[in-house]
Amino acid sequence: MASNDLRFLLLCAGEIAVMLAGLAYLPAAIALQVLVPLYLFRDRLDDRPVAFVAAVALGTILAGALLVLFRHTLLPLVITGAFAALSLAVLVLAEARLQRHYGGAA
Repeated sequence: MASNDLRFLLLCAGEIAVMLAGLAYLPAAIALQVLVPLYLFRDRLDDRPVAFVAAVALGTILAGALLVLFRHTLLPLVITGAFAALSLAVLVLAEARLQRHYGGAA
């Protein structure tokens, strides 16, 4: 099991590889964007691997489609940021619900 620091550095290196692959072939970059986090966090996928894989794949494909569709980065960046903020709000509310239900730290 890799430490969190090593995992972060590998994720950064993976993102550089994704960007370089995107210069050559966009579908390969999208596939790498899905596969890099799955490889790095494979030991944490014991609980819900299908949901994690589906969420990463769907988010990556949608972000890639927005970039290809608009051919500009500002609008896809705003849409992706809004979706990330909404996802964060949902996670915070789910954690608060768990804390309220079980009466302790989730």
